[in-house]
Amino acid sequence: EEVDQLVGSLNNPCRAMRRACAIVRCALDLGLRSIEVAQLSLDDIDWHAGTITLPQWQAVLGKFLAAWAFCAIALLLTFPLVLTVNFLGNPDNGVIAAGYAGCLLVAGAYLAIGAAMSAMTKNQVVAFVLAVAVCFVFTAAGSPVITEFLSQRLPVLAEVARGVSITERFNSLVRG
Repeated sequence: EEVDQLVGSLNNPCRAMRRACAIVRCALDLGLRSIEVAQLSLDDIDWHAGTITLPQWQAVLGKFLAAWAFCAIALLLTFPLVLTVNFLGNPDNGVIAAGYAGCLLVAGAYLAIGAAMSAMTKNQVVAFVLAVAVCFVFTAAGSPVITEFLSQRLPVLAEVARGVSITERFNSLVRG
């Protein structure tokens, strides 16, 4: 009832009252925080479509962070295994923590690769296939089969493969 009274009191046609009404509607309808609402202008709101225009970098960063948070939650759901291992034995929890941090960073790298491939094409299937292929290349680049093959034929390329390998970085992080 109080919300309806507040919105009803903002039905003045002047520009200041339209802005005030927009702020209240954004806060109520979209759940925006006060700092987000304060940074909006009337030009950012498409009243007919019911949308808010964001700068592209905010949309990309928000999408990446949301996906990374989802990965972090999925990783957190494996934490009961750590408790079980600690209950049954005496593991090195530093290595376990480094493994978790490494997994989260690898997930961020894969998400960034997926976002980059998605930006390169408008077709989602093509973006998915490209992302899987590029992630595979970055993962397989550090495998012993690839590095031995390259070191016998092109030693410089073998060092480049080890340098860009996500697996090498992950293993180095876990080893300490």
